[in-house]
Amino acid sequence: KELKSADANGFSDPYVVFQVGGAKVKTKTIKKSLNPNFNEMLQIAQPNGDVKVTVMDWDRVGKNDFLGEFTVVADMLKNDTTLEKWFTLTGPASAKITGEVHLLLHLSTKGIIPQLLPKLVSKGAAQLFVKVVKGTNLAAKDKSGTSDPYVKLQVGEQTAKTAVVRKQLNPDWIDEEFYFEVDKQAKQLVLQVWDRDLIGSDDAMGGARVELSALPDGSEVERVVSLTPLANETVSGSITLRLCRISAQRAAANNSIAAGNYAELVGLLVQSQDIIVVASLCTVYSSDEVARTLVALFESQHQAHRLLNQLLFREIKQCEHAETLFRTDSMATKSVRNYLRLVAAGFLQQALADGVAAACAAGASVELDPSKGGAPSNAAALTDACRRALQGVLHAPTPVPAAVRGLFGAVDMLVAQRFDSVVAKKAVGSLMFLRFACPALAAPDAFGLLANPPDKQQRRALVLVSKVIQNLANGVRFGQKEPFMTPMNGFLDEFRAPYDEFITHIATKPKSQMNPTSQKVSQDDKILQLATIVRHLENNYDRVKAQLPKDLRAQSSADKLKDAQASLTALVFCLANEA
Repeated sequence: KELKSADANGFSDPYVVFQVGGAKVKTKTIKKSLNPNFNEMLQIAQPNGDVKVTVMDWDRVGKNDFLGEFTVVADMLKNDTTLEKWFTLTGPASAKITGEVHLLLHLSTKGIIPQLLPKLVSKGAAQLFVKVVKGTNLAAKDKSGTSDPYVKLQVGEQTAKTAVVRKQLNPDWIDEEFYFEVDKQAKQLVLQVWDRDLIGSDDAMGGARVELSALPDGSEVERVVSLTPLANETVSGSITLRLCRISAQRAAANNSIAAGNYAELVGLLVQSQDIIVVASLCTVYSSDEVARTLVALFESQHQAHRLLNQLLFREIKQCEHAETLFRTDSMATKSVRNYLRLVAAGFLQQALADGVAAACAAGASVELDPSKGGAPSNAAALTDACRRALQGVLHAPTPVPAAVRGLFGAVDMLVAQRFDSVVAKKAVGSLMFLRFACPALAAPDAFGLLANPPDKQQRRALVLVSKVIQNLANGVRFGQKEPFMTPMNGFLDEFRAPYDEFITHIATKPKSQMNPTSQKVSQDDKILQLATIVRHLENNYDRVKAQLPKDLRAQSSADKLKDAQASLTALVFCLANEA
């Protein structure tokens, strides 16, 4: 609020840049405003260190103008807690900086990221959550026969804008979600569609209005709004929206009762035979958000293995051909991946530290592809990087957690019963390496193994090391498909026996009792976990119920959860929509 005016018209076009180490993200630009309302959630995968926040004024011509900055010191952010604060902008005295920035920051160690936490909006105002889903059969405004559409939204004095989708008459907007506080004067959601032009003014493509009073209180609805002319332009088509209006009374009530529902809802989800409800949801709907949330929720109750065994058993039972087992990104593989990231992060950190460092140090010297400047003489350097990465896993200072070995032991038994022991060991290797270790090697910054993203050459080296170890896990030698990689077959032969020995070890359940790996879950995360699952049960209710055994359909936990959904609705719509 009260930002410095940087443009001749008395306004600024502000955007905000966040930097942690070498990682940067930025908001959209708000045009002609000194009191911009961004309504935006940004995520930095590895938020270690101070957060530098810089506000800039966007200029079409010339250099963007500095509007101020401040730093959120790392000590201000505590694990799995939320900080909400107004920060004063500072800068050189000559810049005459003014204004403040309101931030909500959440440092998560569990992979559960609250998006627009309820405490931000629980100020007594009504709330409107809007997701712009897609456009259909929009008018062509460019000579190419297409358009570059974007959508403007306005509620009262608050405005927001989607990204531009290039050359599309049927655009899809991914994760374009917006939040508005609704005062008593705001009666409508005003929507306008525009075609972005690089030269000249943008072209109007039509608009629509949604009466807020026509939206039910506390329930998500989908609306397809037909476009009408803003002036005299030719228009066609429609925009699909997902909307949720929450009255001030409901928001206040939800905040007071949500915590009280926790124990009851966890019992419905996790305890007794009603885990079948969760398994049925996973059957009809595959989402990384749901997988991540379910794993965290069940692990908080020391029940994660029960969930994973159910999902794995279903996938193994339904698999007709051994070579396709765990090859798709199913709910079973998504859940295992998220479980491993939750309970084996410490192991991964120590196991891959040396391999990641070796690959990054090697850079271009490991390239074998002649089309990328590589040569067969680089095989020795690539072999050394692969050896250090694999040996780091096989002989990690921290052993594979007993909980992981218990899981893999169950996988080994289930697959051996369905197929044979050879397929079983290959399945365990697939989950350990193809779903966990190799992705971490290829993108160590996303797994918290590097503070800063690797450069292009380092990224390529990491990908090559990951590719070689993937072939080892798959039991496949390099050949005609990538002939330049055939020098690495010697590495595959060298490490076949040690790799097989390692897989046999991690596929053996430990004799000693597995200690619980659970960490304390904050109250915010508890509510967010439940709200996410309740929401997806509600959105997929009919399909979930159709999956239930007949004796559970009449009065199932799905019914109870549907009833309880009303008390959690306000918390649900601040979470990411379906992946």
